[in-house]
Amino acid sequence: MVNGDYLIKKYAEATQRVKDCWDDRDNRNYWQGGKEALYIVLSENFNGWAVPGSVGYYVYYEQMSYPDALLASKENLKIKEI
Repeated sequence: MVNGDYLIKKYAEATQRVKDCWDDRDNRNYWQGGKEALYIVLSENFNGWAVPGSVGYYVYYEQMSYPDALLASKENLKIKEI
């Protein structure tokens, strides 16, 4: 796992935390802030981190968990190889 993958994984975890604590405004704001900070770091340091078909794409645009996004990106590669 490289740094970009680690940050994408943490972004996915923060996204899930935001969803899980929707009724707790303070906790939701905390995780939303972390999510936004991770987005900025990813965008400034990993150009193309969310290109279509990538793990980042499925985490950011499709709001998938990291394991699901990893599986979806691998399936996408298999489809392209055929």
